[in-house]
Amino acid sequence: HRDLHSFPTRRSSDLICVLGPVGSGKSTLVDYYLRCYCGSKGRNRAEFDKKLIVHFDSKVIQDNTDFYHDFFLFAQSSIRFQCSQKGFDVDVAIKRRPTQPNNIREWVWAALEELTRISEKRDPAAPFHHIVLVIDNLDQTPPAVQIRAITEVEQWLLTPSIKLWRVFLPLWPSTYNSLRNHRFNLLRGANVFRIGSIDRDILIDNYDRAAINHLS
Repeated sequence: HRDLHSFPTRRSSDLICVLGPVGSGKSTLVDYYLRCYCGSKGRNRAEFDKKLIVHFDSKVIQDNTDFYHDFFLFAQSSIRFQCSQKGFDVDVAIKRRPTQPNNIREWVWAALEELTRISEKRDPAAPFHHIVLVIDNLDQTPPAVQIRAITEVEQWLLTPSIKLWRVFLPLWPSTYNSLRNHRFNLLRGANVFRIGSIDRDILIDNYDRAAINHLS
């Protein structure tokens, strides 16, 4: 919980690398942060409900073909589902555009542009005010997939018509260092948030205490 107060909150960089060893709770921390903290005032349920979160688990991706298919298919499905939950038909919005997407990657791009356009109006009726992307378990993919994923994300971040509130990349420090030293100059503008390993004895004591409090 103390770590959350150190999380970057200003827009110096929308790309945040959460670094920590295996088992340190990187993904859990990101999930908790997104559930409890919001774009304006923390612990504001109405504001939380205005976040569209695309949380992609990349650990099964083994090559760039898999990434292209699975990532964009998941993003499309996630965007469609969350928009439908808000009563917003994103496909109708895309069909109103002067040019239509020719493939699933272009569909996701168009959807992000439409959601950005609507959110920037700050209309209370807008389905979402913040777009968040989490790419999890990127460490467990080949280097070529890591490079492809980050290159794609950085293109979105550099596009004025797409406004992502945050992009979270939970990474091992070794993966982060390898990508930083890559010839493509990846992750140079990213914020870095480091967490240490978890003291398992303290964790078990906390679980025991919580269980006793719940049962008493």
